[in-house]
Amino acid sequence: MLAASERKQILFDWNATFAEYPKYLTLARGFEDQVRRTPEAIALVDGAQRISYSELERRANQVAYALIEKGVRPEMPVGVYIKRSAEAIIASLGAIKAGCAYVPLDTSQPKHRLHLLISTGHCRTVLTDRAHRHDLPACVDPVLLDPDEALWTNLSPASSPPARPNGRLAYILFTSGSTGVPKGVAGTHRATMNRLEWMYRTYPFSSREVCCQKTALSFVDSIWEIFGPLLHGVPNVVVPEEVVIDPELLIGSLARERVTRIVLVPTLLRVLLEHAPDLGARVPELKLWTVSGEELPIDLARKFRAAFPEARLLNLYGSSEVAGDAVCYEVGELTGLTTVPIGKPISNTQVYVLDEFMEPVPIGVPGMLYVGGDCVSPGYWRRPDLTRERFIANPFAEELGPVFATGDRARWLRDGNLEYLGRVDTQTKIRGFRIELGEIEANLMAHPLVRQAVVLVSRTSPEARQLTAYVVGQDGAALSSQELREFLRTRLPTYMVPAFFVEIAEMPLLPSGKVDRRALPPPLSEARAAAHEQIEPRDDTERRLMSIWRELLEVKEFGVRDNFFELGGNSLLAMQVLARVRKAFEVEVSIRSFFDGPSIDELRHEVQKAKASGARPRVAAIVPRARPRANRGTLSAELAKLSPEQIEILLQQIRPSEPTPS
Repeated sequence: MLAASERKQILFDWNATFAEYPKYLTLARGFEDQVRRTPEAIALVDGAQRISYSELERRANQVAYALIEKGVRPEMPVGVYIKRSAEAIIASLGAIKAGCAYVPLDTSQPKHRLHLLISTGHCRTVLTDRAHRHDLPACVDPVLLDPDEALWTNLSPASSPPARPNGRLAYILFTSGSTGVPKGVAGTHRATMNRLEWMYRTYPFSSREVCCQKTALSFVDSIWEIFGPLLHGVPNVVVPEEVVIDPELLIGSLARERVTRIVLVPTLLRVLLEHAPDLGARVPELKLWTVSGEELPIDLARKFRAAFPEARLLNLYGSSEVAGDAVCYEVGELTGLTTVPIGKPISNTQVYVLDEFMEPVPIGVPGMLYVGGDCVSPGYWRRPDLTRERFIANPFAEELGPVFATGDRARWLRDGNLEYLGRVDTQTKIRGFRIELGEIEANLMAHPLVRQAVVLVSRTSPEARQLTAYVVGQDGAALSSQELREFLRTRLPTYMVPAFFVEIAEMPLLPSGKVDRRALPPPLSEARAAAHEQIEPRDDTERRLMSIWRELLEVKEFGVRDNFFELGGNSLLAMQVLARVRKAFEVEVSIRSFFDGPSIDELRHEVQKAKASGARPRVAAIVPRARPRANRGTLSAELAKLSPEQIEILLQQIRPSEPTPS
């Protein structure tokens, strides 16, 4: 039951988010306006490359002209199949300048899925390089962006392409699909400009800010990472994947480049805080942290507030269907809270919490979350059936356009913030990646020996979410976990391959005939059958390492020779393992050596080797890049915080190995 005043409050007062923004400005024109304002300013930093706005404009124009010569039309999808780099950003910008919608294609995904995305997205032209061109199907027309290719050596005009009838689409991002086929979300210039302008207005850039681009291009957070800085004259540091997965290298890169803003999933935030308890001193310039893609646990929010009392932490909620972000909560005082809210709607956005009859529910009552307004996508690329199902007419203000049925549950809090309550279907998120369990099940059943498959996710904690596949063989066929794992690796991204495979004789059923998922057995005992012979820890080092693994994996039964990743580990959990090893043994073990030897036995060897070499944890990144003379007092203050042992280690690292003339 809703009083008229409460109905008005939740439907209209809390959704009064109107704000002016340039609705008809495309991302390409917004970038070109910025080039005219700051032509010589640095736009991109990629390793040794420092690319100015005018140079970025020239190179993106050359890509645009090359596409136009290929005969591309407005809104035509153009694939970008290049690893994260300045070249990938140039390719994306060039596609937009040509009036196309760019389609980021992850270079780490298996060839089967790559071809499926290209076919589903109707990408006839793909921007790539020599290292990746042979992965593409024969039907694709590749445009090579290697430095010595004709694209760069030809004298293409430096000016922007002539005005073309710009379509409303800027990009198409593919997400997991429940039927086994990924679905493409169409992203518009208008929705993206609304999201960018909201951030500029609410959290404006100050002078000397630096952003970083560290998210996979196929993930919606990359849109803000790329275009947010570029349309406002802010330098953007491209962080390669090998740096992102190593917390020490990532922290060092952020400190060296004096990055001021970052977007990351909560799991990675926890890894960084655990790896470096002194993180606040190591990246003092980083003043605005944004987390999204996963729930933000309240203990992690408190840990962040303790490490960064002056920095701002934003908890954003959204999806590709609503231009990335629809609601925002700035994490401040947490006293009295048991969960971190997801916040209030951003500019020109409406959110509704409704019951099964599409009626609003009272404050405090759970319901389904719907998002409307200028952020909403026009739908799924060439999937009118799915679009009709999830994008529906606004039941309270049809003139505002459709609302998107998120599939999430939420409730209003008394102060007008939203609290997230989980999914209503089998969709899940692991490390920020959206996963439809049905897509994994469909691919498993493509295996000739699999008759039936069900995939579940463990929700014991954000850091320990793991996928478990339950399979029934054809006519009693024996199924090998390793064979199924390798089969899926040829069809799905790594993050969608289950950690555990459990073979059962028959699926337990409910009276309705549906699978009784609650009756499926726990995976650990069955997973042990496929693991190595269990060898107990042989010394104190192995016992301590085993304790660390148990804590993070939440697996009890394993031996010193079992593979961390076959027990359910992933790259982010591996980073946490090494952070705890660093703390427990006061040694540095590289992420690469752990990937090469992911067992207790081999990790023990790396710990002993580090101890024997006398190597101590690195602290060089505590001291930021050299500052102007006027700021030496700040640098001295930071040095004063170091212990004598840290100063001695630092001196050992910067002393020359040979005497040099003074």
